[in-house]
Amino acid sequence: MKLFKKVSKYNKTPFFINKQWSFISSSASSYGIQISKGQLITGSFERNDDGDIINEISNSDGTFYRTIYSFVNKKYYSDEYSNLDSCSIHDECWYIGIPNRLFDIKIRPDTFWLEYDTGSGNLCNIRDISGSGVLVDYNNNNEYVGNIFYDEGDIIITNTGSYQTEFSSTASFSCSFKGSKLLYENIINCEVNTNEFNWSLNSSLCSGSADAIQEVFAGSRDTSYGFVSVIKYSSGSYSGSSIYETKDWSPYITTIGLYNDDTELLAIAKYSHPIKKSKHFPVTYVVSFDTDL
Repeated sequence: MKLFKKVSKYNKTPFFINKQWSFISSSASSYGIQISKGQLITGSFERNDDGDIINEISNSDGTFYRTIYSFVNKKYYSDEYSNLDSCSIHDECWYIGIPNRLFDIKIRPDTFWLEYDTGSGNLCNIRDISGSGVLVDYNNNNEYVGNIFYDEGDIIITNTGSYQTEFSSTASFSCSFKGSKLLYENIINCEVNTNEFNWSLNSSLCSGSADAIQEVFAGSRDTSYGFVSVIKYSSGSYSGSSIYETKDWSPYITTIGLYNDDTELLAIAKYSHPIKKSKHFPVTYVVSFDTDL
């Protein structure tokens, strides 16, 4: 037997959480992070008699240098893109692609940093100190080194000056950022009146000797009797109604199930301890849970 009541009050409030992600170059692929080099190469692809591309410089992941460069240049550095101000891409660049599952909505602007050793003892500290998506080397007079696109999760390090040979696929670097995820707090108010849910689904409540249970409720009680005493006498079966008709008896609420219109169970709320239902005034049980929809 199930007891149902239509929910009358339901609130859904959006909020953001920020999850910290940190990785090093050797573990980037395990997170699904792409690190590829792009290079401006003019002319057409060279193909063999079967139409396959040959003699083309490619990354270890199979992407072509010219393809990466063309993608980055067209998407972010064309005339149509207006968020870069005076920043530009040079003949070579490195593309770092963060998968959407790591940041959901966007990368939080004030949390991204990338550090790597140039090999000559110099530590490059790449950050966006302005929050505008412009990356600079914090350890080198804030020299411009590229851009980060927070909504897309793309980082471009464009080779300028000393950066032309220092950042490479074999460079050992560490990176950290926070991804912003949108969640919803769902609050459901389950209102129970005094004349509702005045029986129990606990099968052990009415088991045991009928005489013993009736003695508990009909006899002269002391502090040792009550709800616990009923459970104490559980040993057989009992189908009488006097337990529910007892003046002082009231069920304890332990679990609330949330169902859809087709009576399919969607969620279960459990209290840390049983809560006795009042027989004298209505009670509202508040159920709260978070979802991403």
